[in-house]
Amino acid sequence: MKLYNIFDFVISLILWILIVVILVPIVLLLFLWKRCVIFIAHRVDKNLHATQPNDTYFSVGDTNKVPIVNVAQIWRVEGMLDIHEFRAHFRSLFFSCPESRKNYLNLYCYLKHFGGYVFKRSVDQVNVEEHVVMRQLPEDETLQSFIVKWMLRERFEDGKPLWQVVLLHLPSSEPNSEINVETVVLLKMHHCMTDGYGFIHIVDKLTGNTSPYLVTHEKETLFQMVKASFFGPKTLMDYVIEVARTPDLFYPLKDRKNAQWFMSLNTLDMKKIKDVRRRTKAHFISVMMTLMIGALRRYLHDTYGKDKEIPNNIWTANSLPWPGHPRNSLVNHWTGGVFQVPFKTEDPLERLCGTEKFFKFFHDMEMHKTVKRLIIPVTWCLPSPLLRWGHSLDLYYFRYSNAFASLLLSESPHFMLGKRVKQLYLPLGIKDAVPTSVLFGVSSSHSGQMDLSLLASSEVVASQEALDKIATVYFAQELEQLQRSIEDRIIPILESDCETCTLTEKDAVNNRINGNANVI
Repeated sequence: MKLYNIFDFVISLILWILIVVILVPIVLLLFLWKRCVIFIAHRVDKNLHATQPNDTYFSVGDTNKVPIVNVAQIWRVEGMLDIHEFRAHFRSLFFSCPESRKNYLNLYCYLKHFGGYVFKRSVDQVNVEEHVVMRQLPEDETLQSFIVKWMLRERFEDGKPLWQVVLLHLPSSEPNSEINVETVVLLKMHHCMTDGYGFIHIVDKLTGNTSPYLVTHEKETLFQMVKASFFGPKTLMDYVIEVARTPDLFYPLKDRKNAQWFMSLNTLDMKKIKDVRRRTKAHFISVMMTLMIGALRRYLHDTYGKDKEIPNNIWTANSLPWPGHPRNSLVNHWTGGVFQVPFKTEDPLERLCGTEKFFKFFHDMEMHKTVKRLIIPVTWCLPSPLLRWGHSLDLYYFRYSNAFASLLLSESPHFMLGKRVKQLYLPLGIKDAVPTSVLFGVSSSHSGQMDLSLLASSEVVASQEALDKIATVYFAQELEQLQRSIEDRIIPILESDCETCTLTEKDAVNNRINGNANVI
């Protein structure tokens, strides 16, 4: 926890006075208005449900009128799944008893405007046959291009719950395999209905696995909570000043309205990534953000030449889990931030250490708590037109040009209805919620492997082939060079009092001898 001095106390006190005098009356009026709207809504329509604060961030309008904000699952399953068997399996897991409606209410809901706010409206019954469908991959389309259209362009049907499952039967990608067909299972949901942990829960339910839960509950005393709340505005001010004063912003945006989107899928070497984690003690998300930005840098230099102007840093958004996430329902339960990643340097280890240093700065100042306890609740009070307007502005907090999320699932092999799951990707598509973002990456670790999905705009990549090169060639090159840098340099890069990314000669020798890997 960050230590505060008398100056911090005085600034915090001044900020709270300004908040109480200026902001609190406005927020209080909005809060009271929303409570009145909720009261009336429940009496007008018993099926209207107020969004929770974390849902509200993504609930900016009626489903059929406002661009969608979707998350998806891409399963590559060995063999042919029967659509009827899958529907029965899905129905038994999520719609089989009254308790299911309570836990999986979001599977019954779509979005509807009422009184200036967005509500979830539930339907009485869900027709699984309408939501779980078979399709054929068009002859003129690749799997990736089909998924992009389905995920980012196809809207949900008006008045129906915001999810869909598509099954595709494809020739096996393994020519020598005895099984000559594979099934691609695609599951899409609006992001206001679930988050990463919710998606992990769906995977566990469908496969019968149990994924680890790594978010520790911090033991805070009442004094610590009051202290964190009191210094919250000062923390927010420090963070905004730190990240907003830099000129190092990366905006390749030219013609966003007509931009195309591409998707690339790849499987990374989990052992190598664990090795980097063990040797540097860096957080897993720091490693993954470092690899993505390093791969992007390689693409820009190889495409435009060494004279391509690259800023010192780039800003990457990352959602962070919050303790106490339910494991038996679908909700949004997160916090997050925008992190600085060194961009100009050619040295992947320097990039990793800079990323991890900022990650520690973010957590040491408890900005993740400020986001959860201050920023997200305030958004709950904002009318949806105002929230939508805020999303469209070029404000700093929304000015990150890329985002990355990492999800850890069970290391046990995954099977869907008795058939082996070869790959499991969990892509994110929030292109219309963040107007300046052009690149989204998600890694999903499962079954002893790591699957990577990248979504990128034509504002930053010229073609599908270019994105494939980033996901396959440049990611691998960046990881290989990072490992070599760690092997060659056993001296501290950060300050001597910083434990992260600090390697002594003794540490390096022990690492090579023991080969121990931290649990990711």
